[in-house]
Amino acid sequence: MGLFSTMKPVQALTELLEKERVAILKAEFATLAQISASKMSLMKSVAKSSATASELEALKSLTERNRKLLAASAQGFKSARKRLSMLRAPRTTFQTYGPSGSMSDIGHKSLTIKRKI
Repeated sequence: MGLFSTMKPVQALTELLEKERVAILKAEFATLAQISASKMSLMKSVAKSSATASELEALKSLTERNRKLLAASAQGFKSARKRLSMLRAPRTTFQTYGPSGSMSDIGHKSLTIKRKI
């Protein structure tokens, strides 16, 4: 917290929440782990400070924004993992697109040779 020790706690937490937002958007999860300890310390400092209601409301909205970003990130990872497992799974049929653009399965048909006489 050395960097933020000269700032007001509300201002320092606001800047930290902005850094957290950037880390979420860049998927820098190691940075998020580092930010976490500083964030908890700053939140305690804000609780002890004489922050106004508007400052607290602004902090609340920044925190909520970051929470939503993290939730969306987690959902994206979950969807990507599911899609990758589907792509890696063995398929029993071959899928192709028909003239109308709809997907259709082509099953395994036994090959037969017909002799014309």
